[in-house]
Amino acid sequence: MLKYSDFLADIDVQIALKTVMVHVMLRWVGIQQNQIDGNALLQKDA
Repeated sequence: MLKYSDFLADIDVQIALKTVMVHVMLRWVGIQQNQIDGNALLQKDA
């Protein structure tokens, strides 16, 4: 039988994991966007 505190700790872990995942996704999307912008600038110069 899980104690209530264990349940809360599990929720905290899940929230932390989701938060990390969101940050990683946003970072990755931002990097992709920067690469696209950089490529567009390179093509403009060429």
